[in-house]
Amino acid sequence: MSRKLKALEKQKIITKNNIPNTVPMGVCYVLTSKGKNLIPIFNSMCEWGKSYTTDSDT
Repeated sequence: MSRKLKALEKQKIITKNNIPNTVPMGVCYVLTSKGKNLIPIFNSMCEWGKSYTTDSDT
């Protein structure tokens, strides 16, 4: 998972933020504006997938 996160960071899709005063040091990942631009695409893909799913598939 860390390789995937680093790749997304390198592509500027997410940013890594340190959470102060936590032991061990915590981090959180946040979508950048570039990453947020992908949300409509993912939503469309989800809707497309739902159109091919039947109740018997779940």
